[in-house]
Amino acid sequence: MMRLIEQAHEFDIRYRISDDRASPDGAAIVAEDIAEGVVYEKDGLKVTAFAVDHAHVKPAFGYRAFYRGRSVVLSGDTIEHHVTPEQAGAVFAMTKPKLAVYSHIGPPGATAQDLIEPTRKAYAGPLEVGEDLMVIQVGLHVLVSRPGGTSRWQGWPMR
Repeated sequence: MMRLIEQAHEFDIRYRISDDRASPDGAAIVAEDIAEGVVYEKDGLKVTAFAVDHAHVKPAFGYRAFYRGRSVVLSGDTIEHHVTPEQAGAVFAMTKPKLAVYSHIGPPGATAQDLIEPTRKAYAGPLEVGEDLMVIQVGLHVLVSRPGGTSRWQGWPMR
């Protein structure tokens, strides 16, 4: 499957390497099958995979990255196929994240308000809707920076 991804992007890769004089090493795809448990560990960063229920897609994983006493959890859809904002709000209320972020958004064309209002029925904590080029820095505090230069502290102090 990974060879087909390289084939699909072959023109773009060749173009960028020739035009930008980028290294072809940056376009190399290195993939391996994983199972639940530690999938990466280096220089104090540890990433674990955990199984999630994504209906007919098996295996499906969420990930937790640990670094310097802090962690970030990434997970896609985990209730049947696509999670509703109300269901996501219930999960957020139960897990109490320092910051909840929508990153895989559906249906197509859904606005931030389409997600936030129904999520707020169950979850009152810090919440963001992800967008391209958004950066989330996890340190003593959580800093969310959006394209165009707007930034704000979000969540509670990390300890």
